[in-house]
Amino acid sequence: HTQAYFSKLGPSESALAQFLYPFAWRDVVFWFDDFTQGDAANLADHYTLGTDAGSTAFATVAGLSGRIQGTTEAAAADFVAILTSADWEGDRSAGQEMRWQINNNDNVCWEQGFTDPLTDDTLGALNDIDTPTITNGATDVAVIGLQSDATLTTAAFVTDGTTSCYNTTKTDLGTYVGTNSVMHATRVQIKGDAAAGFVFDTNFVLQQQAQHGALTACSIEGWTDLTARLIVGVVGACAAKVVQVDYWALWQDRRAI
Repeated sequence: HTQAYFSKLGPSESALAQFLYPFAWRDVVFWFDDFTQGDAANLADHYTLGTDAGSTAFATVAGLSGRIQGTTEAAAADFVAILTSADWEGDRSAGQEMRWQINNNDNVCWEQGFTDPLTDDTLGALNDIDTPTITNGATDVAVIGLQSDATLTTAAFVTDGTTSCYNTTKTDLGTYVGTNSVMHATRVQIKGDAAAGFVFDTNFVLQQQAQHGALTACSIEGWTDLTARLIVGVVGACAAKVVQVDYWALWQDRRAI
């Protein structure tokens, strides 16, 4: 059993175990999309594409090594989103990493991570990042988010769960905002009812991290079926936001047969 072997290398949270985990394909479901399908590819075959009326939905764009691009309208509360079906569970150690960028990080609102299915896929799950409240039909959330129009104008990691013992919890991720038109990677890893968020720079150097659950007793309900998603929108009056995604990796323990 591959994971039994991994346990001999150190705890499941160790860097080596996390690096090797996706390669254990007999025990692990691993989805990696480098978006190299070509310009004519239909992303809707694999994802739900949420867009407001003035947005341009995510689509593959020309260029070596593959990427996708979506564009918001130059209007407040206009969003563009991409998400999976609700196939991921914390009790199966669901995790994901996305490498992506925004052309201009001013007057922007975004969330990247896991939520249960939302009422409206063109809106986020966080109503207020200063004193986090969960909205849009969500009950279970583990996302890295940013809201430029809040008092906190830098990124934070937010979790919440179905039952009353899982209180909405936020950890500020330093002063991380993101650099215009520069790729960064966001990773969310869930283990049972615990969750962690990580931000890496363009050279994959860890910038910020936060852990909820094991020590704080506040995280996400592990049995809830979750979608993986990215949503980016405009706050205030400003130019449209051009969002590019370089890759998206998702993984979890394989279902027992």
